[in-house]
Amino acid sequence: MVDASRVPDLLRCAGLNPTNACCLRNGALTVAGNDFHSAVEFILSFVLGELQYTFEEFLSVYQAIKYESLPPFKDQFMQVFKSYDRESQGVLTVAQIRHILGTYGK
Repeated sequence: MVDASRVPDLLRCAGLNPTNACCLRNGALTVAGNDFHSAVEFILSFVLGELQYTFEEFLSVYQAIKYESLPPFKDQFMQVFKSYDRESQGVLTVAQIRHILGTYGK
């Protein structure tokens, strides 16, 4: 059993870098019900360390987050470059590439 408050930490130890919002989107740290009472119970059990995940639940969260955080594919890069290719020749100038990478790249 994995304590719910440790799921993001374990994901980071496993080589992923998820935000808490990413964990919420992918099934970790979710509220069971939609009403206020369920939310309060969830928060209390989370803070007190009573909420736990089985290994299978943790593994499904890990796989979902790993799939979500895959690096961009070649097609995604090509789509960005196509948006800057105004004449549709398949060619960008060095200045255009420098601008794209300087503005949007890391």
